Amino acid sequence: MKGRTIIITRPRAQAARLEAAVRRLGARPLVAPAIRIAAPSSWRPLDRALRRLSLYDVLIFTSVNGVEMFFKRARRAGTPRLPRRVFAIGPVTAASARRHGARIESLPDEFEGEALARHLLRRVGTPNGARMLLPRAKVARDALPRLVRRAGARLDVVEAYRTVPDEAGRKRLARAVREGGSPVVTFTSPSTVEQFVGAVGAGRARRFFKTAAAASIGPITSRALRAHGIRPAVEARPFTIQGLAKALRPLAR
Repeated sequence: MKGRTIIITRPRAQAARLEAAVRRLGARPLVAPAIRIAAPSSWRPLDRALRRLSLYDVLIFTSVNGVEMFFKRARRAGTPRLPRRVFAIGPVTAASARRHGARIESLPDEFEGEALARHLLRRVGTPNGARMLLPRAKVARDALPRLVRRAGARLDVVEAYRTVPDEAGRKRLARAVREGGSPVVTFTSPSTVEQFVGAVGAGRARRFFKTAAAASIGPITSRALRAHGIRPAVEARPFTIQGLAKALRPLAR
């Protein structure tokens, strides 16, 4: 295969779809995960929410990881009945939730937290104290919680998983940067950006991207790149792996 090297920084367990897409583009995938998904610091907050699940009016999922960890724990609790209204940030997250039996309401026009908050509030109307549950990563953006709480909802945000460094993947990334050249590096979350920069150093990362190219899954990830002085060469639209694969086409060879 003679195509360009495209480095995939997302967790290894979730890299297969993008890896296959890169191969179809005629490029050479290099899986070097910057992060991995780990259990929460404590299961207690999620377990407590699961015991009180019948009290919630709305359940919100903002990632596949949140879906999988939520239902993994829910099965241990006897698969409690879900709230009547379930929202997801995008089609892949929705598909994951549907595989576990959730009925997802219509999706937002754009697959990011602010758009999901606006969509949810349009569908629910004036919350007036409606109880909502958001199982998500320990560290995540506060845009959605801020917007729905400001509208009057009673939102419980519980830690369902953590995003932690993948040490083997970080070493592989550092080696790729030392080797130089002009690969494309894909970034699928701000966490992948932070761990990449942490693995190679901020100054070296900026120098590396004078010849390499950064491919971002969406505006939030692009913002994280720019904060480190790295200009995204392409940004996916829609903000999905499929959209990212499409954005990679002009860079693949």
